[in-house]
Amino acid sequence: MRKFKLGSQIFFTSFAISVFSLFIVTWYATETGRELYLQKTAEGLNDDAYLIKEMLLSDSLDMSGASIRKTIAQVGKYVSIRITLIRPDGLVIADSEHEPKAMDNHSTRPEVLQALKHKTGQSVRYSHTVERDMMYFALFVEDFDKAGLIIRTSKTLSTIEQVISAMQFRIFRGGLFVSFIAILAGFIISRRISTPLERIIGGVREFAAGNLTKRLSEPSTEEMAHLSEALNKMAIQLDDKIQTIVRQRNQQKAVFESMAEGVIAVDKNMKIITANSAAYNLFGIKDQELKGRYIRDVFKNTEIDNLVLDVLRTGKPREEEINLVNHTELCLKINARVLADESSETIGASLVINDLTRLRILEANRREFVANVSHELRTPLTSIKGFAEALHEGGIEDHETARRFIDIIYRQSNRLGSILEDILTLSRLDREETNDIEFSEENVKNVIDAAVQICSFNADKKKIPIHVECDEQLTVKMSAQLIEEALINLIDNAVKYSPEEREIRITCKPENKKVLIKVTDSGNGIGQEHLARIFERFYRVDKARSRDMGGTGLGLAIVKHIALVHNGHVEVASNPGQGSTFSLFLPAE
Repeated sequence: MRKFKLGSQIFFTSFAISVFSLFIVTWYATETGRELYLQKTAEGLNDDAYLIKEMLLSDSLDMSGASIRKTIAQVGKYVSIRITLIRPDGLVIADSEHEPKAMDNHSTRPEVLQALKHKTGQSVRYSHTVERDMMYFALFVEDFDKAGLIIRTSKTLSTIEQVISAMQFRIFRGGLFVSFIAILAGFIISRRISTPLERIIGGVREFAAGNLTKRLSEPSTEEMAHLSEALNKMAIQLDDKIQTIVRQRNQQKAVFESMAEGVIAVDKNMKIITANSAAYNLFGIKDQELKGRYIRDVFKNTEIDNLVLDVLRTGKPREEEINLVNHTELCLKINARVLADESSETIGASLVINDLTRLRILEANRREFVANVSHELRTPLTSIKGFAEALHEGGIEDHETARRFIDIIYRQSNRLGSILEDILTLSRLDREETNDIEFSEENVKNVIDAAVQICSFNADKKKIPIHVECDEQLTVKMSAQLIEEALINLIDNAVKYSPEEREIRITCKPENKKVLIKVTDSGNGIGQEHLARIFERFYRVDKARSRDMGGTGLGLAIVKHIALVHNGHVEVASNPGQGSTFSLFLPAE
């Protein structure tokens, strides 16, 4: 259904009322004027009839045919009416405007019949004699002659129609002017109402669009001013409430997003409603890939499905540790509880997810480390204990045997000391006590030369030359002691696993805002299956050979941790029979 503006409705309503009122007033005035005119005309005809009666009854009037007709014609012309004298049988004996002989018998005329019956009669009808509408008044005079006489006065109504038409025109013209004034007033009033209303509507639309800082101007009318004031107050209060809600939402979102635990909310149908960044990062998926999906489609894990179903069914919180295997293996501790609305009706469930993967890996590494440490310590301790018992049981009396046993005990105690020292070094680096480590701008060439000098004794015994290529001006902010220790481990390994008379090459150069130190040997190389784990603690490619060479199995792990302490890293490239290259990357800035 089409809707019209209030201003248009007011204008057209006032226009319709004005036009309708104009026609009603014109019609009423016309009918009233007509009625008054007819009444006055009837009264005049009545008075004229009685005057003529008095005149006819006077003795001075000549009642002969020609004389009476002449007299009647003169009187009718003087008073502007038509006068007709009629006998009771309807015969016209005189008429002020027509020849009686030419006129019909009037015995059937309504006014004549009424006069004969009631002494007077009156009618308004069309006259065939004069061919126009006439008003007739008839007076029966009984004491005139023997049979009596009917005096009929009449007057044409064309005059009244002219008067009525003139009156209608004047009334219509006046009414039209009044209607124009009323319509103009209605238009002005409608504009005074609709214009501020349109401004208010425009302001309300801006409110609806979110611009609650908009303020409505105050109209001149009191009611509109009250409405504008109320809407402005509403906008201020609504803006305050929205700002409060936004602040609370942002605070809740900040808390939600800052949580280290992954949080996922699902509805009663187990569709995901929302999740925080920790959850997205934990599972490596995006927002649009998570929201609106069933939890079973995301995790594909029956344990999680059953956990959520049980919580939704019982309403009791539950906590479980679940291993999730998709692209990567995750160990998750999931705390699930119901979500309820204000009426305590369950609307879904929340999952707070703690990633225990690293913790479980660390626990496994700790157990492996403890087992490895126990194993590595047991070997020298068993050896020391065995040879000490042999000496205690009499072996000391054989000096040559005793010397050999003591030498073994000495070597094993040194090995035990090396293992403990490396374990302490790793423990210190694991705690990342970088605040206790002094970093300073050091010359890289000097640090490399110091490490080479320490390893040169073992290298010389195998006639292995060590070549160093490094810019003598190159400096790096580092702990010279730790970098020297890392290089000693790398060079010492290269010497141990290289055949005699094979060279070792050490190069150092800047590369992509880093300083790259490479230690390359010409040894037997390392199989590809070992490269991924070679920096793990106590990991050995050839366990028996490593122990025979006096290695602790912690050297490369120490190198890795020293690189991490410097915000760097270490890499290895090797192929069996082609030697190995260990690359130590340190930040240049």
